[in-house]
Amino acid sequence: MNSYLQIAQSVLQKSRQPLSAREILDAAYRLQLVPEHLFGKTQYKTLQARLSEDLLRNRKRTIFARTGPGRFVLREQLSKTKTDNDEYVAPLRAYQLK
Repeated sequence: MNSYLQIAQSVLQKSRQPLSAREILDAAYRLQLVPEHLFGKTQYKTLQARLSEDLLRNRKRTIFARTGPGRFVLREQLSKTKTDNDEYVAPLRAYQLK
C-alpha cells in the first residue's frame, strides 16, 4: 500500500470521523506518522489525489469511503443510521472538463 494511504488509514482509525486530506495530514504530523522521505509544499493535495484514485480504481474493494466532497472515512466506519455519513460518489472530472 502507498505511504499516503497508510498514513490516512492510521489517522482515520484513530479519529473515527470523516476528515479532509488537510486534516488527515495535520493529524499525521501531530501523531508523528509522516516518514522523512515524504516532503513537499502541497502534500495534502497528493494525499487527496491518492485517496480519490484508490476509490476510483478499487471501488467497493477499497478500505476508504467518501462522505462528501473532499471528506474521507474508513468504509468500516460508515454508519447506515446517519444520513450525513452515507457514502458520496464523486462525479467524474472528465465530464466537468468538456
